[in-house]
Amino acid sequence: MKQSELTKELKANALKVANELPARLLKGDKVTRGKPTHRKRKQTTEINAIAEQSYSQLDGEWADWLAAARRYEHKVPSQDRYDIRHSIMLELAKARQRDSKPIPLLRAYRIASPLLAGTSQAPNQGLPL
Repeated sequence: MKQSELTKELKANALKVANELPARLLKGDKVTRGKPTHRKRKQTTEINAIAEQSYSQLDGEWADWLAAARRYEHKVPSQDRYDIRHSIMLELAKARQRDSKPIPLLRAYRIASPLLAGTSQAPNQGLPL
């Protein structure tokens, strides 16, 4: 099909839709762009459910570290919560490995707190570092 024929066909279809549109609106028909999909929300919910299920299987020190991480996760945007939870737990594991002794809960909070400072969403004040 040539370019000019395609252009004529497109213009004809556009005129047809333009002529039908006011009549459809007067009849009360709804004009939409299509059925909205909630696929992304459904996928996000499924991913969150899988992540929660995997975290619920932790025990011992890891469960304690998860409790410490959950204490701080509400301070970050929802899309970053699993990332910050994971980062806090890894940092606590590194501290445990470095010190070769169990980490008390209050110390776990002190280790987790500075990690949030690096994720703050504060606007840049323009000051040199």
